[in-house]
Amino acid sequence: GPSLRRISLPSQAQTTSVTTFYCCITDMLKRAFLLILTRASLKINIVTAIENFFDCSQDEFYTDMKGNFTDRSKLHNLLKFKHRNVVPYTSSDEDDVWDALINLDSSTSNNNNSSTKQVYLIYSDTYINAEPKGQPDTWNREHLWPRSRGVGKSGPDNTDLHHLRPSLWSVNSARGNKYFSRCDVVNPLSTCSQPAHPDAASSSTSDYTTFCPPEANRGDVARSVLYMELRYDGDEDNVMDLTLTDCPRYEEHDMAYLSELLAWHEEDPVDEEERRRNENICSRWQGNRNPFVDYPELVSIYFGHPKEVRGELGYDCPSPAPTIDDGENNEGGGSCVSLGPGDVMLTG
Repeated sequence: GPSLRRISLPSQAQTTSVTTFYCCITDMLKRAFLLILTRASLKINIVTAIENFFDCSQDEFYTDMKGNFTDRSKLHNLLKFKHRNVVPYTSSDEDDVWDALINLDSSTSNNNNSSTKQVYLIYSDTYINAEPKGQPDTWNREHLWPRSRGVGKSGPDNTDLHHLRPSLWSVNSARGNKYFSRCDVVNPLSTCSQPAHPDAASSSTSDYTTFCPPEANRGDVARSVLYMELRYDGDEDNVMDLTLTDCPRYEEHDMAYLSELLAWHEEDPVDEEERRRNENICSRWQGNRNPFVDYPELVSIYFGHPKEVRGELGYDCPSPAPTIDDGENNEGGGSCVSLGPGDVMLTG
């Protein structure tokens, strides 16, 4: 008859080893797939990318103030401690300032498909497609309080959404770090350009040191900059004490002109769109609110009222006291007086 072959069956130990190997491979593949899916969802669904804050209603947010808003220091601390999320400026892994502005300043805020959205341009008073962005012929992220005027690159002030707005790249460049003011306030009217740039709104203006947003947005800009002065006073790491004034000192990183901003606040009151943006910044992104949107009357309590422009141009500002050098730190030797623009030095 036919010969019989002996078939060797795998031992129990061998079977267990093979099973374990395949289970490990399967588990690793599952983990890799879930990681890819999770990272992708971060950019697809903004809602899941960041914690929502549920104490952002106007009444609940200011509970600790107990109805008394005369204590400016207490309100400053509230804004600081409630600033619970610092949005990254640019990130490929999580929602960043680009995503926030598309959400906050979009004409279709309920549509999660950013490719079909348009964002509102603060200086042009019009809309542009949200994508593409960050290129010279598109839009970028405007710091209403410029970086070169005290805002850093590594602190929460750099990405504070209360003072970041979409702007055309070209108009943003034209604004640069100019102070906010109308023409014919601190500089001669002959130096004025209207509009501030060909791509800016028709009511915007600019001269060689100042920039004026369109009428429809002047109050919004003013309240954003006033918020920054209250929110940042140098008591955090990587943050300077931001100061608004009518008498800016370039070397001190001051921002101006306070009286112009106070006038704009009065002339362009808070509207529903500004309230909506303030609410969304708190509940969806940062966790804090702009009190000058919620309580416009606080502006005069904290900052007073606009000053009158002096006879011709500018505001009455104290003349800086001259500093006398004893010569030890002066390469030329002898005494030296620190001079400013327009000063006259008599020698001989």
